Amino acid sequence: ELNDDGKLKQTVGGVNGGLVIDLDANVDHYLFTTMTKGFVVFIRDQDETIMLNRGGYVVSPGVENFIKLTTTTHTRLGKPHGTCKNVPSKFGKYDHHYESVRECVQRQRMEVMVDMCHCIPWYLADRLFTLNKTDILDTYVERLQLHQPARERGRRKRQSEDGTTNTDTENTDTDNTDTENTETENTDTENETVEESPTTDSPQPPTTTPWYFVTNEPLHETDYVNLICGFVEMYICDKKLETAEMEGEIEFEPCPEPCEYHEWNVEIASTLFPPSEEYFDKFLRDQLYLPNTPTYDSIRENMARVHIYYDELKVNQMVQTKAYEPQNFVAEFGGTVPAVMATLR
Repeated sequence: ELNDDGKLKQTVGGVNGGLVIDLDANVDHYLFTTMTKGFVVFIRDQDETIMLNRGGYVVSPGVENFIKLTTTTHTRLGKPHGTCKNVPSKFGKYDHHYESVRECVQRQRMEVMVDMCHCIPWYLADRLFTLNKTDILDTYVERLQLHQPARERGRRKRQSEDGTTNTDTENTDTDNTDTENTETENTDTENETVEESPTTDSPQPPTTTPWYFVTNEPLHETDYVNLICGFVEMYICDKKLETAEMEGEIEFEPCPEPCEYHEWNVEIASTLFPPSEEYFDKFLRDQLYLPNTPTYDSIRENMARVHIYYDELKVNQMVQTKAYEPQNFVAEFGGTVPAVMATLR
């Protein structure tokens, strides 16, 4: 993740002092079933964990995007004066990080997905393994011990009937960037016809070749791979969960706000990129680091430019304070005693 250590900082206000990113969507590698082309930009705290499965801002090829940020720091009171609560994050990079409302919702959704779909979402497994939090990953493995035999029997039976192994292919080109708090993800997704599992056990989502055969991540060298959701499984599982939420079959617990957190306000403006063929010939053709010599049409089809910046280098602060302190009561009570005594005389 770019700028994960937070060393890149904006020192001059305005768009010229911010971060500029050129993103290549490689549209030629997309499948014809792809419904969306482009990227998703996530705005987050430096130590906040984003699972990249929902939310964010869509960035399309052929567009130059100007993302202006403003930051507000909130400090709230806990009980008995307020409702904030500091819940340690299970997925955070740092032990002192407390769970945001967004992280709380993500955690509950993923726990339901593990129980409902009997596999671990690939982005959850990859995140925990990368952070060396295999102890948390092992807790999900324990919840899946009873379901894994059914998944393996269904997979072996399908392979013996078909004589082949079902596989998924997906464009995995992903650009991750941070300018203090930013990530981008290629939104290429795949639709695929899936056979229904012939196993007689409890209904299982279709099992496909897991993501590690495509992305070649270090996680594929471990024993966790047999429990990670394949691409098609992940798609079906998301749909099942969304349907269950809409029909009221699943209710998540309310997520308390942490006692101190940042709120990111985002304003986005967009324009065509490149603006003209003449501009491309004079300023872009020789400045883009691409393996092949680009053309105007190929850049319009594949490239997106993103500016991420603070217009003003300042942070707004909102602090919740006690409306009535004990000393206020003592002072007011002390002031009324002489008046009461004078009345009684």
